[in-house]
Amino acid sequence: MKEFKTWTIEDKTVEKLKEYLKTYDVYDLIQGGYFKNSLPYPGLHDLGDLIKICEHCGSKYEDQEVKAKIKEGRDAYRKEDTTMYILFRESLFISNNLEHNTKTDKAFSIAWDKGHANGYSEVYHEFLSLLPLIS
Repeated sequence: MKEFKTWTIEDKTVEKLKEYLKTYDVYDLIQGGYFKNSLPYPGLHDLGDLIKICEHCGSKYEDQEVKAKIKEGRDAYRKEDTTMYILFRESLFISNNLEHNTKTDKAFSIAWDKGHANGYSEVYHEFLSLLPLIS
């Protein structure tokens, strides 16, 4: 297996991806963690106790600051997840010299539907199996 650098968010742009695809193939990037979301997904108690108890009456209430922090963390996670999806999709098109058209978009959609539950490597293999149909 190839040696990989530690990827930063600055490395995760389409321009940088094009550079990396000159050295690595898509499968190498998958194995090296390029498409991995670097942010943790915040759970309900990761940023403090969401449920508080009123010291005056003893009733439970949601701490709105903690709730806002959780929402902010989850939004950031989803944004990076979307960026990784877009970069992965672009990497398949760039590495196979495919233009965006209805056939390549449909092939990616089929590969994604069949394989994404098992990760990017499965989508990669599913997409490669569909290449003869779109060439």
